[in-house]
Amino acid sequence: MFAGFPHLPEFILYMSLTGGVIVLCMLMADPARIFVAIQMRGRGFLERGVPYGVAIAVAGAMLVAAPAVQKLI
Repeated sequence: MFAGFPHLPEFILYMSLTGGVIVLCMLMADPARIFVAIQMRGRGFLERGVPYGVAIAVAGAMLVAAPAVQKLI
């Protein structure tokens, strides 16, 4: 999915916010990992990794849905 260069900053913003929310949810699901992350300074505390594909897909859906939402406002 390519949003085009005019929409690229908006896409990157949506993607980074979505990825941040996903990581926060993963940390809240297992609070003990927060202490491990602090001790390891963020290296290797998520064994399964962050699902970047989900963040990219949600950002794409938000970008497609944005014009419809703006019409409602």
